Amino acid sequence: MARGITLASPVAFVKGGNIVDDTSELLSVIKSLTSAMQGMLQGMQYIQNALEIVEQRVQVLENEQ
Repeated sequence: MARGITLASPVAFVKGGNIVDDTSELLSVIKSLTSAMQGMLQGMQYIQNALEIVEQRVQVLENEQ
């Protein structure tokens, strides 16, 4: 997927080179990384919510004793 992508590829593209394939691959990789980061953020938010629920339940149990 990310074969052949180097720092030189985007630099040459900016300078007017004709490396549309490499640039589109680079953008695809960036898009994939962004999606993965969004997924990780959602996972972290899910875990945080789950921990808050557990803390609330523990507090209720402690109050009942």
